[in-house]
Amino acid sequence: MVFGTSAELTLRGDGDLATAADDVQRLLSRHEDDWHPWRESALTRLNAALETGAAGVTVPSVRDLILVSRPLVADSGGLFDPSAGALYAAWGFHTDHWPARGSVDRALVGGWPRLRPRFDSLRVDGLLVSPQPAGLRLDFNAVAEGVAARDAMALLRAKGVRHALLDLGGDVAALGDAGRRAWRIGLRDPRGGVLGWVELGDGEGLFASGAYSKYRDDGGARRPHVVDPRSGQPVMGSSASAVLASDLPRADAAATALLVAGRNGAAALATGMRLGCWLLLTDDDTLLETEGMRARLQLLREPARRELLPGAARC
Repeated sequence: MVFGTSAELTLRGDGDLATAADDVQRLLSRHEDDWHPWRESALTRLNAALETGAAGVTVPSVRDLILVSRPLVADSGGLFDPSAGALYAAWGFHTDHWPARGSVDRALVGGWPRLRPRFDSLRVDGLLVSPQPAGLRLDFNAVAEGVAARDAMALLRAKGVRHALLDLGGDVAALGDAGRRAWRIGLRDPRGGVLGWVELGDGEGLFASGAYSKYRDDGGARRPHVVDPRSGQPVMGSSASAVLASDLPRADAAATALLVAGRNGAAALATGMRLGCWLLLTDDDTLLETEGMRARLQLLREPARRELLPGAARC
């Protein structure tokens, strides 16, 4: 168990695979210990300083998250926003138990568009992180699996492992192949079962996000855990997304940002984030996809509608 989900690592080939697996497990555990957004961690210690307007000293892995996230925030137009940790907490989404329970901080949620902190206000000097202004709380859950998978794949390559598959709760990264065939990855269907599958090549990852499994139920109103950082409200209309790419942190952040962008903003978001292979499934079962993703995706059921959007013809 890591990052609030089960992790599975499959290794194939020669060498000391057991030791390599142990090393990956330790790496993921260290990252979770550093990055957890509400339990005691290096990140919560940094947030305690940032929220008061003070500078804080952090650890290299948290600094890495900040630096990796900077271009992703800019390219997404702020739809991916790690500075919205206080907003996620206000909705009760800092929890391991779903559906989320407890009251909502209506004052913070209602004032969010006016109070929203800016991620680009952070200044990093070595391990010293300075906020401007006070009130910023970081939460990297939308990119943590991508950075962790990137680091795990780099570790395995350094140890000479040629064939591996890492599954972090449905976010998957691959090395090599499964033996005489490519790694085959299923994509969860919000309506139950598997929507379809893709084959991953060496160094590729498939990162998915959904607005259907983690939510809060407020008197019959189902509010997904993915929140629009512009309005402060849970996203509506988007059901599931997936991004296939070799840039694993970008694919992870983009999968969440696509849900926020929704049907009307997905194409512009994908252009800004330079995505080639991606899809978005809406609540009315319309599948928006690029030509490259359509060529890679083998559907196991037909959605109500399919729309082809601009994007890479091959990926």
